[in-house]
Amino acid sequence: MLEYLEFEIGGFHQGYLKLKLANIENQLFYKYCAPFSFEEFKNTPYVLALVSNNWLVELEDIHIDKWKSNYTENEILDGICWKLDYKELDKRCKHINGDNEYPRNWINFITLLVEAIPNTNLVDFIY
Repeated sequence: MLEYLEFEIGGFHQGYLKLKLANIENQLFYKYCAPFSFEEFKNTPYVLALVSNNWLVELEDIHIDKWKSNYTENEILDGICWKLDYKELDKRCKHINGDNEYPRNWINFITLLVEAIPNTNLVDFIY
């Protein structure tokens, strides 16, 4: 079960979107910082409990714990870079990063983030 995740994605022309999610007593709390924003992370309300329970199950089904630690496409010099710190309860934090390459179920992951926090431009990063 998720304890927290920290996710950053973007590029030179798009800026970087930053997102932090924490599971506190089975409720998801999040902080979000938009690309090209000079604000610190905004405190935002938690995702509703009904959404959170389903969301956590769907996140587990993606099996981020089985993702490689690095996804890199060496042929592309400019594009999208991303990094994810993923921590499950009672386990070590997994650090994953990528540069123009993604895990096979990337779309599922981004779609799930968009479902939980629709007020972001994460949908721009579905490939």
